[in-house]
Amino acid sequence: MCLASLLMKLSRDETLNEDDWNDVVTLGLIVAEWLFQNTSVGHTPNTSQVHLQPKSSKKKKKTKE
Repeated sequence: MCLASLLMKLSRDETLNEDDWNDVVTLGLIVAEWLFQNTSVGHTPNTSQVHLQPKSSKKKKKTKE
């Protein structure tokens, strides 16, 4: 596999030749394709309405003295 050979060359501090760089680009495209297929981004519809959440009411407990 090209990944294994690339990792071996990098661990030995060998210089990468043109074929190695082609393998790097190929692996990058494979990763990009996988991310595109396996990632979903939710769509939030645009609206002019403002949604406010009510403040939580904090009632003080009455204490008898």
